[in-house]
Amino acid sequence: ELHIPILKLQKQQSLSTIVFELIKPFNFAAAQVPDVLSLCTADNAKFVVSATHRIIKNRNWLIIAPAQIPESQTFIIESENENIVFGNENLQIHHFLNTPAEIIADANKVLLDAAHIQFPLLLRKAKTGDYFYPLGMTKKKKVSRFLIDQKLSTTQKEKVWVLESNQRIVWIVGYRIDNRFKISPHTKQILQLQLKAANI
Repeated sequence: ELHIPILKLQKQQSLSTIVFELIKPFNFAAAQVPDVLSLCTADNAKFVVSATHRIIKNRNWLIIAPAQIPESQTFIIESENENIVFGNENLQIHHFLNTPAEIIADANKVLLDAAHIQFPLLLRKAKTGDYFYPLGMTKKKKVSRFLIDQKLSTTQKEKVWVLESNQRIVWIVGYRIDNRFKISPHTKQILQLQLKAANI
């Protein structure tokens, strides 16, 4: 991705020429320069497209990114102790009978109360209408609002996956677990989920 600071861009002379030189390698036409310039003052997440790329307004930046490529949207996890490779990530699942002596705060390595987890699990992209109960909260929150609060760009949001158990979101992968599945002093069995780069 190419990130262009809007405020710095707007200070340049011969702005249209500079914008065209920036976007030309990504198959944008000269006729699209006015549309790109209008993004500078447009609402967040507005975009202009070419045959291969998008230019997206994200707060104080214009992001040039590849056009979204459809990919496998769903993985079914049948049982414990599985490794699932999706995209460039590897999700490792392990089952433990006892709570570890030390719990490390890590968004990529989470512990869940196995008693509340029902297999098969569903690993899929986040979608409109999803909601969960963020860890530490008793009220539900839309996943889309949570991702906005995390200040993710449009392209980052498109890469977010969720793990689902019995139609309930267990984990926004790499970000936050659902409060309903957290471990407690009464937890007897632990399910550990760890996210790693697929080549590790």
